[in-house]
Amino acid sequence: MNSLFTFCAKLNFMFKLLTNVIAFTSFSNVLATPQEYNGGYSSAATCTPKSAGKEGTDDVPAIVEAIKSCGKGGIIVLSA
Repeated sequence: MNSLFTFCAKLNFMFKLLTNVIAFTSFSNVLATPQEYNGGYSSAATCTPKSAGKEGTDDVPAIVEAIKSCGKGGIIVLSA
């Protein structure tokens, strides 16, 4: 009788453990699913700051202006 009780207790523990593992992994997958803002990137503004084209000329003002224009949800493209 004692061995049957021990077996049932272990079985109950394993069932609860398995249930919690399944619940946790299912919930964590929902949290890890990436969400796209406003249906995707296609509607986001895109800014490409123009380079001065000369070595030694500061391009930072153009980049700062692009960040001001497109920085909130937009895409800033820096060409090589």
